[in-house]
Amino acid sequence: MKFFKIKIIAVKILVLLAINLSFQTVIAQEIENSPWHIVATNTTNYAGITLANGRIGLLAAKEPFKVKSIILNNVFDKES
Repeated sequence: MKFFKIKIIAVKILVLLAINLSFQTVIAQEIENSPWHIVATNTTNYAGITLANGRIGLLAAKEPFKVKSIILNNVFDKES
């Protein structure tokens, strides 16, 4: 009886994994055919997004996940 319950649980897990895999392939196909998905092949004139909050700004570099410069506006080291 216990083996039968384990077998049912295993079958349910396999069915859920199969459903999950089918949804992932459908989503991947939709991204490839989507007009909103942009692929960049030439990054010579790439300008990353500049992030700032009014005091500290980060200027992105050409390489992904790199910072070209940090801009400080009225931010000073506190003297002790």
